[in-house]
Formats: sequence, structure tokens, C-alpha cells
Amino acid sequence: MARILVPLIGDKKDDVALTAAHLLTKQQGGLIEARLFQRDPLTAMPIVGEGVSAANVEKLLEAAQHLRDEQANNANTSFNSWCTKEAIPIGVMPMDGEMAANFEDVEGSVPASVVTPARVADITVVVTEGSNEDASRHEITQAVLLDALRPVMLVPTQLPSSIGKNIIVAWNGSAEATRAVSMSYSTLKSAESVTVVSVGTVADPKMLAKTLILNGISAKAVSVGDDSSDATELLNKEASKLKADLMILGAYSHNRVRELIFGGVTQDLFKDPMIPTLMVH
Repeated sequence: MARILVPLIGDKKDDVALTAAHLLTKQQGGLIEARLFQRDPLTAMPIVGEGVSAANVEKLLEAAQHLRDEQANNANTSFNSWCTKEAIPIGVMPMDGEMAANFEDVEGSVPASVVTPARVADITVVVTEGSNEDASRHEITQAVLLDALRPVMLVPTQLPSSIGKNIIVAWNGSAEATRAVSMSYSTLKSAESVTVVSVGTVADPKMLAKTLILNGISAKAVSVGDDSSDATELLNKEASKLKADLMILGAYSHNRVRELIFGGVTQDLFKDPMIPTLMVH
């Protein structure tokens, strides 16, 4: 994980996302690219009717521009303060094994403008979205997963002391879970412990564990519950039992519409991941 994209929103959670990116990469070094993705004020304005005067339209435009400037200032201030606190140099290309970070304010259609930088990043780090917040973080996560088809690490507001030392792999044998594992090999190889966990009889975790062991990864296999079990609950219990600091899973292994309506592991973890969770669709 050498190139990490961290979308910023301009709020207090930006520092959490930056810290999570640092925890993921500080052992091997890398580049953290903090980006504030913002709409053009003209397109961010609410739709107004014909009866709205030019003066009121101007006021709405000024308010939208003011909000945009405030978010940009907050994001830039958070980024600079974080770099100072963590002693991370600001640059575009770190030396081998070292860290660097940079910040850019990107204007364009959100979340579409996230797709291109996400495709060239190893992973995108996003903080979980609270129930009373706007949908920006959720939109960004969906764009990276479903449009860029790249990994996302969704993190809770309370971070563990490390990320990636003790990993749990949620294995259901799906194509999405397979891609999640294959895109995470560098992280798995640097872990101290890897546990492949399957819920019920959907897949045999020992088969994947054997592949990981043959690739030099210290892995073990665990089966929990049965086919009627609550998969999210059991995965979280196992993660807590193992003191895991990262979960890897395939996102939307079932039909996405079905999960949106009836729920599923992906939707559960979008709302409230217990530990940092790396997802790939």
C-alpha cells in the first residue's frame, strides 16, 4: 500500500482518516494524497424557481461559495496540522521506505471526480459516516467500490493502535472476496497474524489459508456458526476475540439491490465497522 488516497470533507473526521492512512503505511512508507473533492458552487446550489429574484440567486451563490471556502480552509488546516503533529514531510514522491503527504482541492462533479484518482491509488481511506451527516462519505465509498473498482478501507472514529498487524479475512468463496484477498497481498504478507474466517458452510477457510501459507503468509483457518447465523455479528465477535485490527472482505458479494433492501454484511459495516475494514467489490 504505497499510494493512499484520503478524501477530505473539511470536518473533524479528516484527522481520523489521515491517521488511519498513516497507521496502514508507516511500516513500509508511502505517499498519502489528501484530496478535498468539491462541487462547483453553481452546481451545488439548490434548484430555484422562476419567481426567485436575481438578488436572491446571488445570495444563494455567495452562500454556496462561502461554504466551499470554509470547507477548503478547514481541510487544509487539518492537513497541515496533522503533518506537523506526525512529522510527515509534504511532497509528491517520498524516498524509499519513507512517508510523504500532499493536499489538493479538486473541483468537479462529486462523487464522479473521485473515480480517476482512486483508480491509480492502492487504496482509498474513508471514515464511517454518522447518521446525522450528509452523504458525501457514503457517495465517495460507493464510487470507489462500484465505479473505480478499487479497494476502500472504511474506518471507525475510534482507531486501534495499529492497522494490519493482526488481520481477519472474511471468506465466503465469492469473486469479490477473492479480489479482496488478491489486492491485499502486500498487507497480508507484512501482517504478524492472519485468520481466515468463514461463517457456516458457504466456503472452506482452510482452502484459502493453505494458499496464503504457500505464499509465505502466516495464516490459520476458523469456521464459525451455521448457514442461518448473523454473519456480521459472528465476524465482529471473532475479530474481537482475536484482537484483530483489520478486516478484509468482498463488498456486495450478494446482489447490491438485495443488500440495500434487506441488509447484509456490507451494509452493516458501512454503518458501523468495529475495526478498520478493507472492502473490494
